[in-house]
Order: sequence, then C-alpha cells, then structure tokens
Amino acid sequence: MTNVGLRRMMLRGRRETGVDLNAPSDLRAIYMAASARGEKLPVSFAVGSHPIDHVAATMKEPGDELLMTAALRGAPLPVVKCVTNDIYVPADAEYVIEGYLDEKGYVEKEGPFGEYPGYMGHRTVSPFLEVTCITHRRDAIYTALMSQFPPSESSKIKHTGTEKIIYKLLRQDSGNSAVLDVALHDAGVPDEVLDYLQRAQIEEMRWRDRYSRMYMSPSFRGFGNCPWPPSSVMRPYRGGLW
Repeated sequence: MTNVGLRRMMLRGRRETGVDLNAPSDLRAIYMAASARGEKLPVSFAVGSHPIDHVAATMKEPGDELLMTAALRGAPLPVVKCVTNDIYVPADAEYVIEGYLDEKGYVEKEGPFGEYPGYMGHRTVSPFLEVTCITHRRDAIYTALMSQFPPSESSKIKHTGTEKIIYKLLRQDSGNSAVLDVALHDAGVPDEVLDYLQRAQIEEMRWRDRYSRMYMSPSFRGFGNCPWPPSSVMRPYRGGLW
C-alpha cells in the first residue's frame, strides 16, 4: 500500500533537505511510528508529475493512494520502482528524489516561511531527508506550486479534493438528498470544515479512525507546537548549502 502526500521542503545541502511535518498528516504518523520502532523511513518525492496527482495527494481517504491517483487520471498509472528503496512512483515524473528520514528523530530549525494568511510564520523544527538518489527525465522541467495568500494554486487544489470527500460523506454516506453540492471558499480552511463535521459526530467519516488521535489531541494543534518522539534530538545546523 502506497501513501501519497504533498510536502514542503527546504534545501539544506547536496544531500539533505528539510521536510515540513508539523501539521497532522499521514507521513507524520508513519514517521513517528517508524522512529518509535528505531527504523529509518524510506521516502521518495516525485517532482513534476501529472497535475491531477496533486489533488490525490490532498485527499484524506483510506486505501492505496496510487490507485486513487490512477482513478483521478482516468487511465492506468505508469509506475517505476525507485533505485534505492522499494517505493513505486509515477513513471512520468520529471524528477524523483529518494531518501530516508532518520530513525533517531533528528530535527533542525526551519524557516521562517510565508504562510497562507499573508504573513511570515515563525521558525519551527522539522526532520530532514537524507537524499540517497536523484533521477530525472532528459531535459527535465522543474515544476512547483505557488502557495501564497489565497486564492492560490495550493488552496484551490486542496479545496477540490476536500469538497468531494465532504460531498460524498453528506450526500451518499449519510443519505442526505438535500445536499446538492459542497464548496469551500478561501475565507475558510478545509481542515476547519472537517473538524466541524467531526465535532458533529458524523460516524460515516471513514478517515476518523485514522486521524482521531492526532486531530483530537491538543498537542497536534498549531504550527511548531507538535512534539516529536522522545528520541528527537536537535542537531545543530551546519550551515552552507555545499
């Protein structure tokens, strides 16, 4: 089973990049579990794959998310096995960055970055990826999302995926025929809508069991307030990119 997500990364050197895991996410939960077992977590990042893949990466639905990606594409998903781990990634990606998150839970200071309200966020601590391999297409094109004050590319992508989940929950799973459509506006945040539905105790939310401990724990709220595993160690930033 493959988990797919959308991550922000910060270049730190030739073989290191920070990975933002402060907000609740599948990758955060998977990494914390691996760190508790004393295991490295192999991760691969695809850069420049099909645009609809970004929507699949933001949808909080259980199951193999490569299958969800293929379903959204409306065609079989071509995949290829990575060179230094056993993860399968889209074969049509421009770049693939392979690596692992350290089992000791090492973290470093990161940021500050511009956040979606239009202000600079404060510095946080995040784990970093030890890069083991980078592959790319001939004449590869680097692509990225413009994440800024809404409306932005990232906010619209997240809205698109989350709207469909809420619509299915209210219309199909709950049998409420009065619901004709669901629209998320930039004045609100999709996670706030999901939290509201959770407080309303809608049992049909299939992701609830997966996220209940994370979302209902006050320690997971806010940026920079998320405790890492007890084994986490602040590693001094060595400075310099090369």
